[in-house]
Amino acid sequence: MFVNVNPRLLVASPDGLDGLWRAIEESSFAVSRVVLDLVEVERIESLDGLAGAVRGARERGVGIALDDLTSPYRAIQCCEAFHPEWVKVDWEITRGVARDPRRRSILKSLGRLARHFSFGLIAEGVETSEDLEVCAASGVVAAQGYFIGRPAPEPTPPESAFRRWVEGRKGAAPDEGDRNGVEDEERAS
Repeated sequence: MFVNVNPRLLVASPDGLDGLWRAIEESSFAVSRVVLDLVEVERIESLDGLAGAVRGARERGVGIALDDLTSPYRAIQCCEAFHPEWVKVDWEITRGVARDPRRRSILKSLGRLARHFSFGLIAEGVETSEDLEVCAASGVVAAQGYFIGRPAPEPTPPESAFRRWVEGRKGAAPDEGDRNGVEDEERAS
């Protein structure tokens, strides 16, 4: 379960998550299944204070995710400071990535960082099959967005277009299918 947390809360008050810890203890939910999703981490000026708070949270057994990253340089800094299990790529990068060589290049860079730092890369804001193809080819291991499913108060089946996309990929070799220029760009770089 991903729980959005404003990093400023962790820096300002080490016991800012006491309510979360109590709720986890009172439930039968395993703390190891909780991931603190640090939102807007790119806006934190000093990562040192936050790193200490993240270490304290990690000692309780939770995972760490970094949300809304758009800059590979900031991703490197945050990965070195927090060692996240997950990094979410902001929709500003993923939306339209199939048509934008600059965004594809940024996403590919983040994919290489994911392999180097051993974290899972999650794409936010995926709204077309073409964008999902590029995300998958760039190292994204999970995605969210209207192409996959719309927000709902109760669990619902994925969107029909996404279900067709998955069915079309079943049985295909990993290199088959339209990769939207990703493979050609990799050879050129």
